[in-house]
Parts: sequence; C-alpha cells; structure tokens
Amino acid sequence: MLIADLLCPQCIELHGRSGTKTEVIGHLIDLVMKSGRISDRKAFEKTVFQREREISTGIGDGIGIPHGICSGVNTLVLSAMVIPGGTDFEAIDHQPVDLLFMIVIPSQKRDMYLHFLSRISKYLLEEKFTRALRRARTAEEFIRVFRREIPARQFKFENVS
Repeated sequence: MLIADLLCPQCIELHGRSGTKTEVIGHLIDLVMKSGRISDRKAFEKTVFQREREISTGIGDGIGIPHGICSGVNTLVLSAMVIPGGTDFEAIDHQPVDLLFMIVIPSQKRDMYLHFLSRISKYLLEEKFTRALRRARTAEEFIRVFRREIPARQFKFENVS
C-alpha cells in the first residue's frame, strides 16, 4: 500500500479553520471518524493528546504531525488539513502551522511506527512537495500530489491494516 492509498478525500480538509491546538486536533480526529477507520474514539484521542503533552508535533516550516500508537484504530490512520493563514500549534520554530497530518498506527503494527513517521517527515520537509500540497484545490488533487511527488518504490508499506 502506498501513502496516497491511505488518504481518503473525506479525511482531507483544505480550508481548515484556525483555532486552539486542541480544536485543530479535534477537527483532524473528526475527519478520520468520517472514514470509519477508528474503532475507539476515546482511545484515539487519548493517544494523540498524550503525545502532544510530551512535546509539540509542530516540526517547523508550518508543518504539524500529531501522531501516536493506539489500539483504538484498526488500520493506519492518516488525515490532513491545510489552514490558510496558519494557527498556533506550539511549533518548535514558534511559527504558525498551516499544513497538518495526523498519523496513528495500530498497536499491532508498532514496528512500522518510526519508519512511517520518519519517511513522511522527510518528504514534508521538501518545499516543492509541501508547496504543491498547500496549493491543492481539491482533496483529489491533494492525493495526486502524493502520487506524483513520492516515488512509489521509496514509500511502500505492506499489510498496514
């Protein structure tokens, strides 16, 4: 399975509203809920917010990647949001975050967690890629950017569900 296959149009919000960090993460969780990929919302929320309390997942350059490992999901979960104008996400560079990805890995796939996180982080630090994501006009176009910009052979994950 490719990263683009993990993104479903209903899990992508291209005109997200600025708000508190808690509100923004809550909206990302709402997006994932639409996909039916979460079996236990409370466990999912607990995982994501617990990780944020440890240290912000605002990695700089306008990017936030809330993430965690959770038994409340039945497959790798990925949602995305673009917030025009950005929002305060307590990023390490103290700048607003306008491109967010939520990643939660099922507990039974713990071994892929760091690998997946490091791979997506690597691509999200490439300006050409993130600029194209920020400019996407539809969720389908956002997904096409992933298919076009990330070579399949370098970003393939088997048995993620």
